[in-house]
Amino acid sequence: MITQQALEKWRTLNEMRAFCLETYTTIKNDEILKHDARLKSKKHCYKEFLEEYIPLLNYAELAYKDKKFQCRHVGIKNQNDIVKYDGEFKLDDGTLEKVEIAAPRDGHKDYKDAIQLNNKGFTDGESYDIEPKWNKIKLSILEAANTKAVKNYEDVSLVICFEYLLYIDPTSSDGIKMIEELLEELKGLSYIAQKVYLLIPPFDSSSCIFNGILYTVK
Repeated sequence: MITQQALEKWRTLNEMRAFCLETYTTIKNDEILKHDARLKSKKHCYKEFLEEYIPLLNYAELAYKDKKFQCRHVGIKNQNDIVKYDGEFKLDDGTLEKVEIAAPRDGHKDYKDAIQLNNKGFTDGESYDIEPKWNKIKLSILEAANTKAVKNYEDVSLVICFEYLLYIDPTSSDGIKMIEELLEELKGLSYIAQKVYLLIPPFDSSSCIFNGILYTVK
């Protein structure tokens, strides 16, 4: 299904869009692939596609929309003591941007939800108070950012992806305040990175179309 070779192919923005749409459509129309994708099975590169390639596309849409470039995922086998990032952007002028994706999430809940979706087609409802829930989310993101901050990414752009749109609406007044609060705390960390961004990914709901926002942290 999704191969490392396919992820490593250089693509323009339109080609990235087409690749992701084709991949999603293929998975959606095949129950076995859909089940494997939810579990991020190691049989195919689902984890790399969902947690790294899609964020690279979202970053491209916001950072490079009006520029000519090609992007590729560098591949697990290429990530070693020298290569410590997830993607590369090659511009027409020869400029190369290396990008590391940090996408903290509640992996335990993701796995539990995947099992339930595969077994019964829906997940159990969740009841929570927004303030303690937000504090837990914020702490998770800050801990992940701090882990990345102490690593040497001096020639790499670090992109921190916000993966909690299920709980926080970045278009609401409360959601905007929470994101701004998180942004200020992220700016308080010291990074060994060329650039640092906070990426709020796009979404399309019944009430609005949100194109995503890229905040500069450093």
